[in-house]
This record gives sequence, C-alpha cells and structure tokens, in this order.
Amino acid sequence: MPPGVTSSRKRAPSSLTTANVWATSRGRKANPPCPGTTIAAVADQADVAVQTVYASFGTKRALLAAAIDVAIAGDDEPVPVDDRPWMRPVWEAADEAGTLRAYAAAVCLIQSRVALLFRALEAGAAAEPELRQLHEETSRRRRLGRPG
Repeated sequence: MPPGVTSSRKRAPSSLTTANVWATSRGRKANPPCPGTTIAAVADQADVAVQTVYASFGTKRALLAAAIDVAIAGDDEPVPVDDRPWMRPVWEAADEAGTLRAYAAAVCLIQSRVALLFRALEAGAAAEPELRQLHEETSRRRRLGRPG
C-alpha cells in the first residue's frame, strides 16, 4: 500500500470494529466459532486487521470471554445482568411461580445467544489449555447462576 493510504480495515471506528469482532466470535456474521479457530480467521471474518483483534483482546481466551459476556448481556453496555430490562420480570413477579417462569424465560434468552459459544469453548478446552481454564470458570459460574 502506498505511504499515507490506509486500509479500510485499519480505519474502522473502534466501536464498529469491536462489534464486528464480537459478532464474528459469536458466530453471528458467518460461521460459528469452532475448535482451532484462529485469531486471524476471526479478524478476517470481522473484516479487521489481525493486530486490531490482538490490540482489543490480546488472546483467544480474552476474546472468547468477552464474546461470552456480551452474548449473556445482549450488548457491551456496562449494566449488570440483574439490572437488564429482560430481568425485570424476575424481580417484579407477584409470586414464586411467576418468578420461576420469568427466570426460565431469561435463561432461555441468554442460552439462545450464548449456546454456540459454550459449545465451541467446551470443544476448544480439550485442545487448548487457555480455553480449558476459561471453560472451568464459566462452568462454575453457570452452576452458581452467575453471568460471565
């Protein structure tokens, strides 16, 4: 590339770039992530430079952890899961049965967004030590009913 000319991949606004990377890592843009997916493949599908992914996330583990967090929450806003509008029915239910129905609906919503990532993480954990640790952490949090 001639001096002074930059690739559109390098000029993408950071929020758009991050959104593209998250969407790709969550399997929303093209193919879902799978074991052995490289940072280069994620960058290519997100249409960003590999260095952008490394600068934003550092490691595959950090990228996958961020993608899981965003998938659970539904966006990257700094709002706790319990304060999300879709959790409000859990706290406002009139009785235990209503609370249980509302909580089941919230869990179904979360799982619809994160299931592919959990499957990819589980498969990747068998081959990649850094993902094994993340899998253990997320499994523990899931058992305790905690996000992330």
